[in-house]
Amino acid sequence: MCHRPAQVCELDHVEAWDADGGETSYDNLASFCAKDHHIKDLPGWSYTMDKDTGEITITTPTHDQYTSKPEPLHEPRDNPLPDHPPF
Repeated sequence: MCHRPAQVCELDHVEAWDADGGETSYDNLASFCAKDHHIKDLPGWSYTMDKDTGEITITTPTHDQYTSKPEPLHEPRDNPLPDHPPF
């Protein structure tokens, strides 16, 4: 699976908006490099996205599956800061 940064990729619907009822929304968009974007719509290829985790599972024409696991945007904190009043 491609690991190119989103800055050099193209946005596309994961679930096709016209054929399968996929929405045009942030929840249905993902960045694909030009090669992955091209093969995504070829016969036998299937892309699905878990909207809770952002993981995309690609199923190939030979039924092999590959799942992406996006890294967090930042390191989660072990202990959240206390929520003190602003005064």
